[in-house]
Amino acid sequence: MQSTRPRARLLAVLLATTCAFLIGGAGLAQTITGTVQGFISDVEGDAIPGATVTATNQDTGIARAVISDANGFYSAKALQVGTYTVTAELSGMQTTQQTDVSVLVGRQQEHLLRLRPRR
Repeated sequence: MQSTRPRARLLAVLLATTCAFLIGGAGLAQTITGTVQGFISDVEGDAIPGATVTATNQDTGIARAVISDANGFYSAKALQVGTYTVTAELSGMQTTQQTDVSVLVGRQQEHLLRLRPRR
């Protein structure tokens, strides 16, 4: 009569290997990111829709551009953790820029950007 012990051991090893692979794979797939968001207005506080807001990582140079909505709201999501320069621009307006904006894990950094008419 054959023993089922080697078969049970093999099954246990396969199960453990599969679990380790699944758990390890889930850990590798996670990305550590944050968000820069806020509102764009003119000097009188009125919302500016359609402005291009670009968040550029100061260390890597990688940039993400988004457009402000009808309420002047913008949100650049899933940015890698780091220090960014945030630039807002719109035709007929002066470009504005904020440097040294910190993006932290799981945080939403709020920034109000004001655009002035181009002279």
